[in-house]
Amino acid sequence: MKYLLSEKSLLTNFKGNLGEDDYREPLSFLLDSLNQEAKLNLIGKFALRYQISNHLKIRSKIFEFINNKDLERPAKPVFVIGLPRSGTTYLFNLLSLDQSHRSPLVWEMFFPFPLVQKGTSQHKWRIRKTNLLMAFQRLIMPDLDPVHPIQSTDPEESLLVTTLSLKSILYSYMARVPSYEEYLKNTDHTSAILWLSRFLQVLESSNRPKRWLLKDPTHIGHLPEILSIYPEACFIQIHRDPLESIPSICSLTEKTRSPFTKNLDKKEIGKRTLAYWEDALAKGEKERNKINKSQFFDVKFEEFINQPLEQIRLIYSHLGFNLEEKTERSMINYVEEFEEEEKIKHSYGLNEFGLSEESVQNALSKYLKF
Repeated sequence: MKYLLSEKSLLTNFKGNLGEDDYREPLSFLLDSLNQEAKLNLIGKFALRYQISNHLKIRSKIFEFINNKDLERPAKPVFVIGLPRSGTTYLFNLLSLDQSHRSPLVWEMFFPFPLVQKGTSQHKWRIRKTNLLMAFQRLIMPDLDPVHPIQSTDPEESLLVTTLSLKSILYSYMARVPSYEEYLKNTDHTSAILWLSRFLQVLESSNRPKRWLLKDPTHIGHLPEILSIYPEACFIQIHRDPLESIPSICSLTEKTRSPFTKNLDKKEIGKRTLAYWEDALAKGEKERNKINKSQFFDVKFEEFINQPLEQIRLIYSHLGFNLEEKTERSMINYVEEFEEEEKIKHSYGLNEFGLSEESVQNALSKYLKF
């Protein structure tokens, strides 16, 4: 059990070609942090080993697919950014209704290979396999589904794809890895965006969209890296009062991490969550001013919730997209269903995570337009 989370045990018998060695440094930081700081229980050790091994396996298959091929650059991407738990999913889902947009689906992220055609028996089996894996995840983390409900055929944020570079906040949601978090805050993320681009090239081999629609809250802190790969990228940033979003992020982290650890410190989660997102928003605020204004649009959460279609029209007009009548009708229907369902409201107290309204406002409000 001592070597369950060691680079040697992960790579010794690994036969795939992982491409460039850009994974070695983040993998080393991640494993050191997991082994020395995470205090994982047995389930946690197996879960993290499975995650890392699977990410390396998918990475090797992607490299095998793209290696020595002159592939076309992926279609123009649109990035939905902003703090987690700030309405990004609602906005993302509305934009996904446009047939001009394509987002990676959950099952494609979990099991992308071998490539399958929609409607075939292999495609249906891939979805069933994803459903089984997600059912197991719900068994381990029963409190997570009401907070972040998701189906295998849903579009999902590219947080699950940046793991291919071993530079992803996903691991921090699963385990206490403060040293790895500091590494993420201070390292260049170009390799993470590169592997996202390669993943999209794989998906495009069977279905090239007009635009890729992507979402990952952490992208707000890595705008230069994104533009180095996608100079034509567009960004839609949603702004919400951090007093609403930060305790929700803390609660999500607590629910995700609790099955895998022997020790859960809510106050440390609060402290590190606030520090991480303060750093990300500060970087985003500094770099966004260098981006052409025609590529960037800001959305206020309250205005979006009160008048979602009006905000969608403003987004399309600003970015030069065509909002077709069919798409608009689909969006109207989605909004009506969303409002009728009256989503369960979750109450998360700042105090239980060692935070105060003043500390959160002082750290984050200057970077948000809510």
